[in-house]
Amino acid sequence: MNRVVKHATILGVAGVLSLAAYNIVANASTSEPPTTSPGMLEDLIARAKGEDQYALAKLALLKRTMAFVDTTYVDPDRVDYEEMFDAGLDAVERRVPEVLFRREEGSRLLHVAVGSYTTTLELREISSSSAMLDEFARVASILDAVLSDDVPKPEVEYALINGVLGTLDPHSVLLPPAAAEDMDVENSGEFGGLGITITNREGRLTVDYPLPDTPAWEAGLKPDDRIVRIDGESTINMELNEAVSKLRGKVGSEVLIHVEREGWDEPRPFTIERATIKINPVKGELLEGGVGYIQITNFHAAVSGDLAALLTQFRRENGGEIRGLVL
Repeated sequence: MNRVVKHATILGVAGVLSLAAYNIVANASTSEPPTTSPGMLEDLIARAKGEDQYALAKLALLKRTMAFVDTTYVDPDRVDYEEMFDAGLDAVERRVPEVLFRREEGSRLLHVAVGSYTTTLELREISSSSAMLDEFARVASILDAVLSDDVPKPEVEYALINGVLGTLDPHSVLLPPAAAEDMDVENSGEFGGLGITITNREGRLTVDYPLPDTPAWEAGLKPDDRIVRIDGESTINMELNEAVSKLRGKVGSEVLIHVEREGWDEPRPFTIERATIKINPVKGELLEGGVGYIQITNFHAAVSGDLAALLTQFRRENGGEIRGLVL
């Protein structure tokens, strides 16, 4: 007996009218040939066409991702579209438990189950990016029609894409907008902010420590201070990422925070002007004998300039050249 391979929820781009070519049944356990119940297909198509719903079938993100992979990926020999298809299904299945895909090893038949809805698709050969997108599209049309409205479809598409990318290497990933913005900040090496490291302790937004020579340091914030309001908004049960985004902002702009501190009767206001905060700056010193010591804790866009500035400083302090460098 062939090994049974289980797969996951999927996205695709073909129009929902292609559902007319699918056989629809209401119960996955039936042994009878699939049939279309009267009125079911029309209802599914109407739901999938709803303009207020996120359309998985557009595959907008997956298409852009694959265009990037097909034109710029460093090792094209790693690209296996059949493997990508299977991995994308697996990833979505993990994200959406109500969806199940089953295919016997070597078979071109893909069995789709979403709750009590089932159908079977005959897959074409998946030997190119366009063929893979076409097969994802067929399944996506079904999901648009029958997937529960409680399932966040953007997250389903991200899961699908990252399943596909996971076949390339451990480092290829598509980040959601918020995470991508955070990475951009880290890669830039600086941002507009106050200069404090914060954490969430027992539901309270708490200062770990202020960085030296930053607006927070100069304003007098201290470790274990609790920020209870940001621009008038309570921070109770506020997500840490949301708090960070509110504290960051344009250099020169101001933010009003209310702070609780041990020994104070009530929170006190601090109006602090945001400044440029450097992330993991390159640090170093000139040791005895004209040897430079430099520490790089993280690579970002400012590292090259910081390193060059430190080397220039060392040469100046040592009368022209340095005798050696510990990096």
